Amino acid sequence: MKVTTLEPHTVEKLVAFDSGGLPTLSLYVAVPTDPNERQRVASRVNSLLSEARQLVKDHERLDHEQRLSLRDDIARIEEAVARELPEPPALAIFACSGAGLFERVRLPGRVRDRAVVDKSLWLRPLLAQLDAFHRYCVVVLDRRRAELWELFAGEFKPTAELDAEHLRKRDFAGWYGLEEHRVRNRAEQLAHRHFRAVAEELEQVVRLRDIELLLVGGQEHEVRQFVRFLSPRLRARVAATFAVDLDNVDPRKLQQAAEEAARRYEEREERELVERVLAEAARGNGAVTGLDACLWAGSVGAIGLLVVDGSGSAAGVRCPSCGWLGRAGERCPLCDTATVAVPDVLDDLAEEVIAQQGTVEHIEVETPLREQLVAAELRFPPPPPPAAAE
Repeated sequence: MKVTTLEPHTVEKLVAFDSGGLPTLSLYVAVPTDPNERQRVASRVNSLLSEARQLVKDHERLDHEQRLSLRDDIARIEEAVARELPEPPALAIFACSGAGLFERVRLPGRVRDRAVVDKSLWLRPLLAQLDAFHRYCVVVLDRRRAELWELFAGEFKPTAELDAEHLRKRDFAGWYGLEEHRVRNRAEQLAHRHFRAVAEELEQVVRLRDIELLLVGGQEHEVRQFVRFLSPRLRARVAATFAVDLDNVDPRKLQQAAEEAARRYEEREERELVERVLAEAARGNGAVTGLDACLWAGSVGAIGLLVVDGSGSAAGVRCPSCGWLGRAGERCPLCDTATVAVPDVLDDLAEEVIAQQGTVEHIEVETPLREQLVAAELRFPPPPPPAAAE
């Protein structure tokens, strides 16, 4: 089975997966770039699966069908890693053989090694990485030509290249005609036509390829001039600009420059988002902070936007009947069903918010959210939690 890339449709399929009561195995492993170090990935995976092997022997916690499914999951993962070395920087594998699931996903960012056996897939590291990567169109240009690239999740692919020949095909009358020679600022006119053509091409690329944001590179004065030719809709999508010489840059250096510009933009965006949500919560203006408040708001479907510190985790419990989430408790306070322990209740909270058509943002930079762990903007004020009601 091939390794898939991190795409929204892959994550949506995993979020919607139902194991039917069988255990699922979620494995995350960092993959070094050094080929010699990559040879050790298989032994690290073998070590990560040790607890899962113990569960296969546990007749009290798992029935026969569950143990068989988990045993097959372990065997398939070990075989897959041994047969083909994963590509850096990280790999995630999700398995539930009894329910027909085996998905390998190459991750664009590093992860902490971890294997989790649970009734549902452990997806928060995956959701965090999907959230961290926007789909960019990178435009790098000068006054004569332009290159368009797509940047998403560590992949950098050429989209289009435009030059004087491209413009001639667009039937710009007089590109080399005599009338252009009569124009005093001929070079400026040619540059304007070039920028206009690039802007028109960009409109199509953004629409057809579902581009979220734009990065524009070139000489500073030419970038400023080009941006003025963008429609208001595209201008609002310009996340950052960066300095680069189109005549003296190779694809690798261009990707590095674009990724650095994207990183600066995303860090600024994360800090501004945290500042906004925490300010709303401080004013009591439709937002809450802290694990208890957010778990309760998520349990009743009140969260429109969940903001999670990417470095944190918290064990908790979940009600398999009504979906209530909490830090602890043997029985659900809403329906009195026996709860099940979950390794990271933030993962369950994030999945619940997504299932309710909410948005989850994982914050990777250090912000004041690190003290609170989680915060949320609310759709509506939640009712008092059960403990307060009593």
